[in-house]
Amino acid sequence: MSLPIYRSPRPRASQAPRPTVPFPTPPWALLPLSGVALGASFPPSPLAPLAWVALVPVLLRWATVATAGRMLAEAYASLGLAGAIAFHWVLLHEMPRAAVASLGGLMLYPFLLALPFAASIPFRNRWGVELGFGVLVAFSLAVEWGISHGPLAFPWMLIGHTQATLDPFRQLADLTGPSLLSGWVWTLNGCALGTLLAGSWLRRGAAVVMAALLVGGAAQYGLQRMGNPASVDGSTNALLVQPAIPPLQWADTADRTRVDALLRQTEAALDTVSAPVALVVWPETALPALPDAAAQRALYDQLQQWTASHDVALLSGAVEPDTVLSHGARTYHNAALLIRADTVQRYRKNYLVPFAEHVPFSEYLPALQALGVPAGGVAGYTRSRLQPTLTAPDFQLGALICFESTFAHHLRSYVDPQSTSRPVDFLVTVAQVGWWGPSPGYQQHLAFSQLRAIAVRRAMAFVAETGRTALIDPRGRLSATAEWMDPTVRRASIPHATTLSPYVRFGDWLSMLALLTTSVVSAVGIYWYVRRKSF
Repeated sequence: MSLPIYRSPRPRASQAPRPTVPFPTPPWALLPLSGVALGASFPPSPLAPLAWVALVPVLLRWATVATAGRMLAEAYASLGLAGAIAFHWVLLHEMPRAAVASLGGLMLYPFLLALPFAASIPFRNRWGVELGFGVLVAFSLAVEWGISHGPLAFPWMLIGHTQATLDPFRQLADLTGPSLLSGWVWTLNGCALGTLLAGSWLRRGAAVVMAALLVGGAAQYGLQRMGNPASVDGSTNALLVQPAIPPLQWADTADRTRVDALLRQTEAALDTVSAPVALVVWPETALPALPDAAAQRALYDQLQQWTASHDVALLSGAVEPDTVLSHGARTYHNAALLIRADTVQRYRKNYLVPFAEHVPFSEYLPALQALGVPAGGVAGYTRSRLQPTLTAPDFQLGALICFESTFAHHLRSYVDPQSTSRPVDFLVTVAQVGWWGPSPGYQQHLAFSQLRAIAVRRAMAFVAETGRTALIDPRGRLSATAEWMDPTVRRASIPHATTLSPYVRFGDWLSMLALLTTSVVSAVGIYWYVRRKSF
């Protein structure tokens, strides 16, 4: 049976005939299959290959549903279910108001990802399913780029993230960043759709062969990458300190006692190591914001003396009072400090969690601050736009604070020779992930950080206050791992990789191509609309 995708109630002679597909309209009740399969393919689930066909039920609806509005509703329902399965943990925040507010993000991002399904319907009607699917993929990659940049950026629910723990396929990320993995998953789903919609055995066989080539080619590339490690020029011996302090206690940003606890924990570890240690890493917001500048300076002086006595550098998260007072309330920076005997170097967080750490556009409209959600610690942070490299005599590192480790372009700026005078030797992420308990959240954060380490071919030390602390090598493998709520110190030898990945050299050209395609196709769509209105 061949059903028309859409019939105009009053067709014009100038209109092209509507394309048909040799497949009956599937029932909308199949949509939950896409949601369940896609949601179950995100880490820490071991079912990542489900993503290769998870979108097929919703794509079958896309190929046959008549109107863009109906497609938007159905795609949103399916992707919303996937988000609820994979990211329900955001509702487990220990602060009830923050948990309720997180529901907004859980509803927003699936909606944004559903928009391409609706926006591509007019092009599917005009050009047929095959070209329409290409438009759908381009629109989807453009939306993923959009939710990875800008004031609302939160690059979590990306289709490519389903492959974050799946070797050898995740090694594709070093070609264009996570966008290639998203495009690869989309194309595999397109091949599966093609086997169902193909009007002949020849076309069906071609779709199967293409899927086999995609899987085989990705596997071959990944295995080759894993067998050829990045070039290394030295290493840094480091101690990764995980204090395992409960989040509500850790959120007391004026608590001076935790510094003493971290010092005792670190000194005990230093007494047991045989090889010299060059770097000690403490988690995000480990250093408090003290009531006056003199007390803050005294704390840093104490830590400088401590690093001098142990001949180490200390990288620590810190809450730093800003020098600017806004409407009588003091503002703060979420910072990472590299403290050495002779200097204190700062990196201040560039990407702030929307509404939890910073209300977008509130610097222009202060009244928007009322939309801020108390999520522990200070009421909000000031965003920095500087990205300095932190240096010591034997290494240069790029600091990342919490979810910044999921911004591939941010990591690339530390490694690209055109963006920095000297690429960093390695990356360090200091994180605070305990708010959601032993849920999939902290495991997803580490998994997505592994994908970014692969993309830029740099090792990354990942240090969290509650876990999971680990060293990620340039191929995404974990070592020196500390499990959830394990108060421990892990010794890690962090390699100084020197290889530049294709992504570092050439950037995310696939997303740029998708944005260009989206612009051109959108212009065509506007032309159609204006021309129709002119008659």
